[in-house]
Amino acid sequence: MLSEKLRECGVVGAGGAGFPTYVKAQSQVEYVIANGAECEPLIHKDAELMEHFPAEILAGMHAMMAATGAKTGKFGVKSKNADALEALKHNLKSDRIEFVTLGDFYPSGDEYELVYTATGRLIPGRDSAPGGLGGEQRGDALQRAPGGARRSGDAEVSLGVRRGEGAEIVLGAGGDAVSRPAGPGRRRHVDDFGVFVSGIMMGTLTFDLDDVLTKTTGGLIVIPRDHYLITRRTRPRVEMNRIGKSACDQCSYCTEFCPRYLLGYEVQPHK
Repeated sequence: MLSEKLRECGVVGAGGAGFPTYVKAQSQVEYVIANGAECEPLIHKDAELMEHFPAEILAGMHAMMAATGAKTGKFGVKSKNADALEALKHNLKSDRIEFVTLGDFYPSGDEYELVYTATGRLIPGRDSAPGGLGGEQRGDALQRAPGGARRSGDAEVSLGVRRGEGAEIVLGAGGDAVSRPAGPGRRRHVDDFGVFVSGIMMGTLTFDLDDVLTKTTGGLIVIPRDHYLITRRTRPRVEMNRIGKSACDQCSYCTEFCPRYLLGYEVQPHK
């Protein structure tokens, strides 16, 4: 059975939470939805994988549909990723999978937003943490680490590689993200740069390069240590709360434009 193979191989969702994929394969559902939106700024590993490995991704989706009894598959891809979408369409051999063209906005890949766009239905629940999690209705696309912030690229590396080695791969491939490039015989030092793991918005900032790349690592973004994004992220929480209180005038626009709020969920970030 597919679920047993997924469990033996330790396959997990690539969205960041690492939810065991074999659990999804044990479900019985009407739809399998593949999330290829990739909304995290500067991260483009999903688009690269869809463009270069479309047949494998579609085969995995068909396998998940067979395991869950889903009659229809929905594959969400942003219209801007035209090359990836074209590659997928060229390799599609079945009429049971339909492509859902998504807009280039954040967060078109949010599971509540994607499920509604693809099916016209809401995930059961009355707030942002409903009883029916979208994992019962969604399959995640595979992911691979991208390159640096100013110059990007992809590298195929093994799980367990130290983040420091991953950062060196990024920098060695031409990324000019550090302010003081390494000279002959001199390795770049951790004091030169910081690494955002899996994105600037939803990812984490680290200076610990001894930690390793895992199944849920969505990419490495290497930028100078004195970059604004790093100085902002490393501000004390007390200072950030003070800035937030002074800047927010309770206009409620954040709530009025929140995709989940517009779908009817009780999500009110201005509060």
